Amino acid sequence: MQVVWLVAKKPQRIRWIITIYILRKKFGAKIKAETKATKIEYDGELYTIHTVSSTAFLSKKRQVFKTKNIVFAAGVLGTMDILLKQKHKYKTLTNLSETLGENLRTNSETLCGVTSKNKKLNNGIAISSIFNPDDDTHIEIVKYS
Repeated sequence: MQVVWLVAKKPQRIRWIITIYILRKKFGAKIKAETKATKIEYDGELYTIHTVSSTAFLSKKRQVFKTKNIVFAAGVLGTMDILLKQKHKYKTLTNLSETLGENLRTNSETLCGVTSKNKKLNNGIAISSIFNPDDDTHIEIVKYS
């Protein structure tokens, strides 16, 4: 049986639940909830994952795991953060590309603000629509139901 670790920032998200289910059923993946990977080392055969509890306040509950394979699923920004730390701070994942982080694209992870003193504008489910009138313009509209 092949074991794959899933390092997720928010594993409760729907797309990750599907990924987790597939990884568990097909590959025997083990998922460690409420655990933050802090350092990842690779010795050519195994990954060593240093973790802390993401929910403990006083005791960080440090643990170390070893695995042959690893999947990073911490969202675009979370995954970039952990990979860049391994490359530049810890210098542990030496085979990461030199272009890591240069061409970053998120999945609608944009912060925009609209305020109104008299009316709540974000009622219900958000549905977004994207319109590109030309090669240099990107317009995204979010409608709340």
